[in-house]
Amino acid sequence: DVQESMQRIYNSILITASSDDPAAQKREKESIEKQRTLYRESFKKLEDLEKNEEGKAILEKIKNLTQTASTANSKALALVSEAKPDEARRTIRNESIVAMHPLLDSFDDLSAYQKKQANSGYIKAIAAYESARNGLLIGCSMACLIAIAFTVLITRSIVTPLNSIIAIMRNIAEGERDLTQNMSLDSRDELGELSKWFDMFMDNIQEDINQIGKSTHQIATAAAQLHTTAELIATGAEQVAVQAANVAAAGEEMSASSGDIAQNCSMAAEGSTHASEAAVSGATIVDETISVMNRIAIRVRETAKTV
Repeated sequence: DVQESMQRIYNSILITASSDDPAAQKREKESIEKQRTLYRESFKKLEDLEKNEEGKAILEKIKNLTQTASTANSKALALVSEAKPDEARRTIRNESIVAMHPLLDSFDDLSAYQKKQANSGYIKAIAAYESARNGLLIGCSMACLIAIAFTVLITRSIVTPLNSIIAIMRNIAEGERDLTQNMSLDSRDELGELSKWFDMFMDNIQEDINQIGKSTHQIATAAAQLHTTAELIATGAEQVAVQAANVAAAGEEMSASSGDIAQNCSMAAEGSTHASEAAVSGATIVDETISVMNRIAIRVRETAKTV
């Protein structure tokens, strides 16, 4: 824009110096002032944007050359205004054109400098892109490695406790059937919660088994005591039966003695008769007693066998 504005200013000056039409001259002068304003604004933007010392030096050179060319052009325009076209054309030829050549060369230097800066920026952009790409690749690789490591750790934190739980359950189901085993996992996740409640369940089972063992021992002790008592009852029944048999034998002997006495002592016949009847009654009672004791002995034996 700066170079284009300067070129338009130079062309308008040539047209103004070559034209004899006052209206055309006025129109070109207005165009020159407009282009000068545009030139100054564009040049100011270049100065504000340029940060490099080399570029600032080129702009300073252009600024000085522009001042020289502007002075020559203003002189030529003044001569046109004074109706001195020949002197104006001479001034343009000897001063303006002479000032324009180094100015245009400086614009070429600025264009070459900007191209060099553009290429440098392009190279830097490529380098930044490659650096960013390499960084991204490295970052992605590290992220993948970290993700794999976390995956392995998480898998182990899940699979290892599960394998421990499976081993304990298999041992309970197929192996030693040891119900005193506990998982004892210290993790604060769902597996740790499962381990805690499983251990509490196994503790409750152990308590129930201990209670059952104690009850079984008590039952066995009571059964042994009952068996001993039954044996004592059976022994006592046998002793009663023996004593009843002795009583019966004594009754029989008494009955025989009573018969002899009846035969030998006729005088005591009536007493003997009464004695005989009493003896018979006693024998009957003894027989009934023996029968009852036998039944008791049989029941005691059956009870002892059942126990």
